[in-house]
Amino acid sequence: MTTYRCPVCGRTFNTRWKLDKHLGKVHGGESEAKPRFEAKHTTSSLDYRRTREAIEEAVRKVLPDIIEEVLRETLPKMLEAKAFKEKVMEQELKVEGGVFTTKKVKVHPNVIMLYEYVQAHGGNTSFNEFVNEAILEHFTECLGIEPAIVRKRTK
Repeated sequence: MTTYRCPVCGRTFNTRWKLDKHLGKVHGGESEAKPRFEAKHTTSSLDYRRTREAIEEAVRKVLPDIIEEVLRETLPKMLEAKAFKEKVMEQELKVEGGVFTTKKVKVHPNVIMLYEYVQAHGGNTSFNEFVNEAILEHFTECLGIEPAIVRKRTK
């Protein structure tokens, strides 16, 4: 808040009008006093709003570049850290001819990342179902066998 000091007696006043009134009544003259604390800058609310909007616009323009740069730097590290995440599952398969085989399946980290990607984009299958489909595709496409996955074996 700006205060005004009387140059004659040193009293302070909140408004210039009160200082002028004091000088006229007590000292018999008009005020030539300067404010005790001058505002360094005065901005209207319109100027403030325009400044804020300009800053927001500048941030909107720069933000995608910053995000892209951060992702470019951190994404390889994140993928490298996830590459060591593996799961071992035991599956029971029924192959053509009624033969049951139980095999421990080591799930590759890329399958885990693909599953997480599918889940993030609205997939609602469980991890076991997702792995079972991957195994079915592997047997069908690579080996030419059509297995039917019966259940996950639990001990």
